[in-house]
Amino acid sequence: MTTTVQYSPTDHRHPMYKPAFRGQPDIRQFASPGFTEASKRGRIETDPDLDEVESEAHPATPLTLEGLAALIMPSLAKLNTTTSDLCVVTKTFSKQLTTMDNKVTQLEKTVTLQAKTIAQLESQRDLLLDEIRKQNILIHGIPENADEGHDRNTLYSTISSLFKKMGVRADIDDAYRIGKHSADKTRPVKVRIPFLSQKSDVLMEKKKIETLGRNMYITEDLAPSTRQKRKDYYEQKIKSQSQVFTTAASQSSQFQAPGRNK
Repeated sequence: MTTTVQYSPTDHRHPMYKPAFRGQPDIRQFASPGFTEASKRGRIETDPDLDEVESEAHPATPLTLEGLAALIMPSLAKLNTTTSDLCVVTKTFSKQLTTMDNKVTQLEKTVTLQAKTIAQLESQRDLLLDEIRKQNILIHGIPENADEGHDRNTLYSTISSLFKKMGVRADIDDAYRIGKHSADKTRPVKVRIPFLSQKSDVLMEKKKIETLGRNMYITEDLAPSTRQKRKDYYEQKIKSQSQVFTTAASQSSQFQAPGRNK
């Protein structure tokens, strides 16, 4: 006995089935034996509503903690590997920095030692220059004579005459102008005296030469660094004396102020 199954017109298996609204996909084509996933996907591309129907028919599986862990663990493993590599690079870089710091420290020590050595050499050079020049004096302000370039005895005679007028006796080993010739400037004369005692006599009476000619004066022949040191010393000495005088004058005015009020 054959049983006939009656389907409702709203059932897609009914021969007269039609979609309930316009645009609703006809799902009978998906129930046919020849239906494939490819044909379904092609139908979805022409009718996007079909994808929504399929999603409702097959809801997504909820994600569990185990599944979440399975997704995250590979990324964590890669992150741990990257962190380990960074640690290795950081340690290597730190060692290189330490090595560079040690080299810089050694270079600083070397530079400091070389600076001390240079200072010692400069001091020894200045002492040597002062030793070479200790028998020399410089006479400034002697008018230049055109005959000096041809006959040095002319300059010797001029200096000997100055010494006699100063009232000192001093022999002359050598005498010559120093510096470049200039029409606007008189070059000083360097005089070498053979005996230090005679040089001392000239320096003791050097004030007398200032009365013999305008802008004439005598100085020692010193190395540039020694001359600068002496200049700084005298300037500091004058400054200190000025400060002492100012302080004393201020204190004196304070002591006299009460008496004046009376």
